[in-house]
Parts: sequence; C-alpha cells; structure tokens
Amino acid sequence: MRVQQAIRPGSGVKVSVWEWPRPYELFFCLGDANSDGSIGLADLLFVRGRLGQDPLSGNNRTADINNDGKINVLDLILVRNLMGQGCQ
Repeated sequence: MRVQQAIRPGSGVKVSVWEWPRPYELFFCLGDANSDGSIGLADLLFVRGRLGQDPLSGNNRTADINNDGKINVLDLILVRNLMGQGCQ
C-alpha cells in the first residue's frame, strides 16, 4: 500500500503500521532529513553529504526533501528555508 499526503513545512505526519509481531509508528516531518525531530544544521549537513547520490540507496531517502527523485541543491535550499522550525 502506498500513502501520500501533503505535509506543511514544520508539520509532520504520523503513520501507524500494523505489522506482525507488533505495531509501530513512523513520523515524517518535511525538512527533518536526519529524523531527530527538528530542522537544523544537522539536517543541512545530512543533505549536503548526500548531494548527487541516489535517494533510493541506503538511508538517502530522507535527503530528497522535495521528493523529486534527486538529491540536489533544491533540497539544500528547502532545508535552509525550514531551519529553526520544529516538527509538530
């Protein structure tokens, strides 16, 4: 199953996954590339370190902030514009 939902900057989406042997929750926040719950310098460095790499390789998926299938300067700009905003 594939679920897509628009995420406002600084907000997040919590997804409950019911999978055996136990359910778990995932939280997605636009700009929080390193998944630490905030958008800051660490996210900017995370994306910068993955520029030009395949977003489907390893843990690069969260570095493709604008979800265009590429990790490029547009993702860096987006993170920079979102810096300082928390994830709610």
